[in-house]
Amino acid sequence: AIDSVILIYVLNAEAPQHRKALDLLQTIETGRQPAVWSTVAVAEVLVHPIASGQIDYLSRARQLVLDFPNSQVIPVSANIAEYAAALRARFASLKLPDALHLATAVMSKAEVFVTNDINLTKLKIDGLAIRRLE
Repeated sequence: AIDSVILIYVLNAEAPQHRKALDLLQTIETGRQPAVWSTVAVAEVLVHPIASGQIDYLSRARQLVLDFPNSQVIPVSANIAEYAAALRARFASLKLPDALHLATAVMSKAEVFVTNDINLTKLKIDGLAIRRLE
């Protein structure tokens, strides 16, 4: 499972982690490692492209989050929302978008959640390895 920040890095060539994010997505694109992300990631990733008013940028962002090969966008279901609530109850500092990303990963049976948020990597969730982009 992929955190939205990784997708944002792919779109931003100036981001320090741009190359690493591209490498990860190339692994997904080839089919060696399929990926999932939440509809929350779609909303987070599209904010800047929509605000920019640049049609080409928005088109690239939409293609990335909605039509990327070997990936699946997982809608926030009632089960995912309830699991996210349980995570927030367990980890007081966890923000709702992050809880939804993590709940999506767990409910989708992902083994790994890739982020660049050091605070998320400190969480212990059974069955899910939370790793920084490296």
